[in-house]
Amino acid sequence: MREQLIAKLTGNDTLLAALLMRTGSWTQNGNAVSAEVDSAFLKSQLDAQATKIASELTALTGRQTAFSVHVRRPTKKDRRALDDFVGPAMEGYGDFDFDFDDSDE
Repeated sequence: MREQLIAKLTGNDTLLAALLMRTGSWTQNGNAVSAEVDSAFLKSQLDAQATKIASELTALTGRQTAFSVHVRRPTKKDRRALDDFVGPAMEGYGDFDFDFDDSDE
């Protein structure tokens, strides 16, 4: 469904198609489709287009479809990568810790 929508929009709304290309996994629950993104900025851009996306999905599926976006929660692997990147730069500035959900440990 994601690829079909991107292909359809590429011809008439290139910006929206490009935004959708940056989404992660899509899940469908009944008549609702939810896309995962990595940043609040991308979420806000897609939220602003949610009505149009839902309309396009409705046209593709032939039934009323709602669209929503959620930001992916950072994983422990993401935290380690951030700590490895930021940690050396923060030496001498005291302890720091990022508030991540470690439930995936």
